[in-house]
Amino acid sequence: MSRKRVYREITYLAPLPNEGSPHETPASIAIDVHYSNLLLYERWTYDRFVRLCAFLRVTEYEMASLVMMPHAWVPRFERDNRVPGAKQGAGRALLLILTILEAKLLHDYTRDVIDNPFPRLDKFP
Repeated sequence: MSRKRVYREITYLAPLPNEGSPHETPASIAIDVHYSNLLLYERWTYDRFVRLCAFLRVTEYEMASLVMMPHAWVPRFERDNRVPGAKQGAGRALLLILTILEAKLLHDYTRDVIDNPFPRLDKFP
């Protein structure tokens, strides 16, 4: 079954970062699929970023420093409504960092956060 068929409502399906790697294993593929299934690219809009900032009572630039995002990316994030470089670049790591922060801090206050963004390693081959 193709991934496109499974995820037909998704506007963008990120390529698996290690697809075709000579070092890929069944477990590494399962981990990559797990993170792809979290739909972090679609989840992290600028409004969601501002909500996390407001919860922590920090500015967008202070949050950028907290997650090691270049301050120059903040206006691009606001303009494009997506984390710069998040489709295939270094921005993917920022998406995961923001998701971990959100899961840890907002879990008890809202229902639209991912409870545990980490894969269950005991479930992999």
